[in-house]
Amino acid sequence: MVRSLAVITWKKLRAEKIEHAGLIHALSLPFALNDFHKLDLPFGRHQGSNILNWIRRLDDADIHEWAVAIKLVKQFIDTPPTLAQLLDLENASPFLYQYFEDEADGVGAPNRGPSYWFNAKIKTHDGQQHDFIQRYANQFLKVHEVETWTIDHIDDFRQGIKEIKEERLFRFLQQKDIQRVHDDLDRAFYRTLNELRNHQKWRRDQSAIDVTDAEDTQDA
Repeated sequence: MVRSLAVITWKKLRAEKIEHAGLIHALSLPFALNDFHKLDLPFGRHQGSNILNWIRRLDDADIHEWAVAIKLVKQFIDTPPTLAQLLDLENASPFLYQYFEDEADGVGAPNRGPSYWFNAKIKTHDGQQHDFIQRYANQFLKVHEVETWTIDHIDDFRQGIKEIKEERLFRFLQQKDIQRVHDDLDRAFYRTLNELRNHQKWRRDQSAIDVTDAEDTQDA
């Protein structure tokens, strides 16, 4: 019976480990587009697929870097940056700094840096001239439309991911097989424990010496 209790205890621990592994697996499954359609986020199926593919590759540091870059780009479009802002851009957003550096390289002005970006004019195909920063800030938002949309709605996505995981957790815990295994093992454990206690009591009773008759004789 003691061995049976040990085996049942091992099975209970094993079942808990299996349950934990199953729960981690269920929560870590990739999010499907249908999961997010329940959240009432305004994107189409094709756009949504691109957003999910992109957001799966991100961690919190990436999201922060993108958020800073997009915020600065929008500021530069609304209000042209000062030279001081551009000189500090490498510290404020290395990602955006590299983007402008690559664009400057593309128009034949490699390694000229913020001083060039601040004064440079770009001539477009229609013959109009545009400030370098505003021209490529607008292009940044067009090229990275999916990323910009996602960052703008990142709080909605985080809340949505939380709700999706809670729903998966609820569905997982509702599985009858899991609860039945725990219940069966609990019943087997306490049934065996009760049998062991009864057997121990019987052993104690068998080894007890009844002195009642001796005491009665002595009193007489």
